[in-house]
Amino acid sequence: MSLSQGAPRARTIRRVLTGLMVALGVCVLGWIAWQAFRSRPALDEAVKLAEAGRYDEAEAKLRARLAADPDDGASHLLLAQLALKRGDSPETHGGRSREEWARLALDHLRCVHPSNPRMEVTFQLCRGRALDHLLRFDEAEAAWLEALKLDPTAPEAGWHLLNRYYLQGREEEARRLALRLYEVEPDPHDRVLLLLELVRPDARPPDPGLIVKLLEPVVHQHPDDLHSGVAVGLAGVRAGQVEDGIEQLRRVVQIHPDRVEAWEGLLTGLDESGQIDIMEEELERLPAALAESPRLVKHRARVAQGSNRWREAVELFRRAQVAEPYNRVIEYRLSRALRHVSETAEADRLEQRVRRRDVAIQELRPLYAQAIAIPGLGSRAHAGLYQRIAETRERMQLRDEARAWHRLVLRDDPKNPASLAALERLSDESEPR
Repeated sequence: MSLSQGAPRARTIRRVLTGLMVALGVCVLGWIAWQAFRSRPALDEAVKLAEAGRYDEAEAKLRARLAADPDDGASHLLLAQLALKRGDSPETHGGRSREEWARLALDHLRCVHPSNPRMEVTFQLCRGRALDHLLRFDEAEAAWLEALKLDPTAPEAGWHLLNRYYLQGREEEARRLALRLYEVEPDPHDRVLLLLELVRPDARPPDPGLIVKLLEPVVHQHPDDLHSGVAVGLAGVRAGQVEDGIEQLRRVVQIHPDRVEAWEGLLTGLDESGQIDIMEEELERLPAALAESPRLVKHRARVAQGSNRWREAVELFRRAQVAEPYNRVIEYRLSRALRHVSETAEADRLEQRVRRRDVAIQELRPLYAQAIAIPGLGSRAHAGLYQRIAETRERMQLRDEARAWHRLVLRDDPKNPASLAALERLSDESEPR
């Protein structure tokens, strides 16, 4: 991940090590003297060796502990971390592949039974990383979400999830997660990066070819991975491989016939490839439980529009707009349908808003590039930059994001008149989107 794997990476490693020692401290330090009496290598010695990159020596000490007590969960947990660390760098692979190290880590984790919440967080973080290395993305996501449930500031988990959501096109889930993490993140640099993660899909949308390259192996090994399957299918359609993309999306629906995400992916692929007649056929065979899903209303509206049923299209697009207030395509299509029923005043208003949003996206790209180029972003005030980003997000109807950017300004300059005025304006939730 371009943001989460850069500057936050060193802090993440330090937090994991510190968190592990705190977690283990509750259940380990009380009996460390007894351990030493029995001539077992001390746990903190192994941690210090690992921090120094002396992995072989750290592993030897931990294995000596396990020789005396095969059920020592603390040693197994540290050995799992060491295995993952070795798998991250070719210099430490030791003749094993990254996947082999990940499997070894999982073997150690099966012997761990966390005795307190902090240890459980570290356990879930390690498990998520190991499963991620094995391309078992659904299970990795579940582990990271569990870590965040236990500790909303759990290192690594949030960044891994945001990167996954970015590649899989899960923008609404990314918005909810990033804004939740923003509220509890103590590090000022990471707080800015969390907001920039929400800007990234608009400023630098992922290339469809890259998505196929990264996620196709996942789908090949784990065809039941719903989100990766949808992402690969849509990326294929957008890369011009329409037939292959639609075929992939149909496979996802066959595997997950009761998941609205699968049907939405297929209908979106058909829409973007102009196959409106087939969209109508697919809508007719929806499972009854999904027939009235708010997420699929926009597709019913598109079919009505394609059949020149304009009043029906207007009614459906209005419902879709309520379900997806940030969707630019829905707003644009609603404006087109309104013109056909002679509601030109509202059509004009919506078209102007769509144009403002499109201009805002263009302005956002250089602002994003400027922000990520600033060393230590967040450690010093950048009021002008934050306010310009906030203004673009406001024009895109993303009022909660705009408020968050202005709060960053006020953290450094509590009396900043522009941001105080903006927050007062943005606090009026009755203002139309």
